[in-house]
Amino acid sequence: MAAARRGGALQAIDAMNHFFLNHEMYVVGSTYWNMAYGQMPGDVEKDQEGLENMRNLGQNMAGLLKALSNPKLD
Repeated sequence: MAAARRGGALQAIDAMNHFFLNHEMYVVGSTYWNMAYGQMPGDVEKDQEGLENMRNLGQNMAGLLKALSNPKLD
């Protein structure tokens, strides 16, 4: 995920996704881009859409971890 004041968050996420995928890592998605916006410390907590995306991302990450820990997948 990325937190930004205005711009650059999409490019940061794109770079991270390329790195992860080029190193054969799992990439977990959300309902939208995994970013939140704020200018001052604490402002990101006011970005309701960003926070909802982070909640969904956390749920998706937990689902992936649960699936990977399932011994039936071995």
